[in-house]
Amino acid sequence: MKKAALILAIIFAMIALCACCDAVETTASTTEETTEATTEATTAAEEPHTDPSPDEYFEFILNEDGQSYSVQAANKDISGDIVIPETYNGLPVTKISDATFNEDTDKCIGGFADCSKITSITIPDSVTSIGYGAFYYCTSLTSVTIPDGVTSIGDGAFFGCTSLESITLPDSVTSIGMRAFYGCTSLASITIPDSVTSIGDGAFCGCTSLTSITIPDSVTSIGDGAFYGCINLSSITIPDSVKSIGAQAFSDCTSLTSITIGNNVTSIGYGAFGGCKNLEYNEYDNALYLGNENNPYVVLMNAKNENITSCKINDSTKMIHSYAFSSRTSLTSITIPDSVTSIGGSAFEGCSNLTSITIGNGVTSIGDRAFYGCTSLESITVDKSNKKYHSAGNCIIETESKTLILGCKNSAIPTDGSVTSIGYRAFFYCTSLASITIPDSVTSIGKSAFFYCTNLASITIGNSVTSIGYDAFFYCTSLASITI
Repeated sequence: MKKAALILAIIFAMIALCACCDAVETTASTTEETTEATTEATTAAEEPHTDPSPDEYFEFILNEDGQSYSVQAANKDISGDIVIPETYNGLPVTKISDATFNEDTDKCIGGFADCSKITSITIPDSVTSIGYGAFYYCTSLTSVTIPDGVTSIGDGAFFGCTSLESITLPDSVTSIGMRAFYGCTSLASITIPDSVTSIGDGAFCGCTSLTSITIPDSVTSIGDGAFYGCINLSSITIPDSVKSIGAQAFSDCTSLTSITIGNNVTSIGYGAFGGCKNLEYNEYDNALYLGNENNPYVVLMNAKNENITSCKINDSTKMIHSYAFSSRTSLTSITIPDSVTSIGGSAFEGCSNLTSITIGNGVTSIGDRAFYGCTSLESITVDKSNKKYHSAGNCIIETESKTLILGCKNSAIPTDGSVTSIGYRAFFYCTSLASITIPDSVTSIGKSAFFYCTNLASITIGNSVTSIGYDAFFYCTSLASITI
């Protein structure tokens, strides 16, 4: 029994020893693995962190001068805050490259177009040009730093950057391209420097968060649709430096209540303030005006109502806007004062009972179709001291070019050699004209010159005419006699 007990004790002791050995081995293994992991972690921590190389973010294109580079995104997935390097391969980076539209993919390529994950971008001082569509539809872009060296913001440069909230343009910028900030719906403020001379077509179209903007004295032209649909823009001051305001420039700015127009504006395009239903005008006699503190009557915008029979135009008025008196069928006569320099297109279109017009000595521009459809017109007089136009035989003649630009039912084309051409639409829709003699001095009859003169029965054409334009006598349905 003692022997058996001893044997059992030895067996249990061996089992216990084996278990202990296994435990030691496991502990050693675990310790070794922990030590290796700790060593790896320590090694990793000691290795310096490195940003991706510029080539991972950007592509660089050697410019034609061979001395500088343009830059664009390496791919559309770059994200976050992007800082463009100032140099590459020892040469300066001077341009954000143009984007081009790929019809096959229906996407823009080049520049940083469609990089929708970029939130901010810093452009280095070396860059002088931001190309066409450079940041087109960077929809997450909230801020941009533009350096002093940049001179131009290309067409569509920030088109559709719907998260862009504000931007300051440096004093080096001289022009803002077409649709440069088109559809930047979050853009609430922008500073335009005194160096800018032109604001391109549609530059801020659809910037619905824009509440105010200061146009500096350096700007001379505001393009078509420049601020179209800026529905929260409440006021605007156009300085004396501005000479032209494009068609629909401020159209559908529904919150616009006041606008100040400088004294030197000579051209305002069709519908420049169309749809500005809350805009307040200055009144004088039977017309509505826009102007400034010193001259509230710079531009005659509209007749006061549709039924006016007369209108005395203010003696300080510089221009008559397009369609200002259009279709005022009760208007019988009009005198345009010497202060007026420009009569807009279709200004008196459809004034079917207008019988006489007197034009002062200051008018230098008469727009297309200005008196179209004035079928009762029988007397046309231009002040004798006018240097651009003169009147003779109830016709308006551009003196230097010797072009007859407007006739009426009582017109007699002068035979003294002062007319050598009948201009485009000169007698357009002159339905009361019964006969006309074109003298020997005339060499050309312009396009649509007698278009829709439905009662014109006879015409005599002099022997010097060598050119008759397209549709010159279109729809002259009563024409029975032509003498050449």
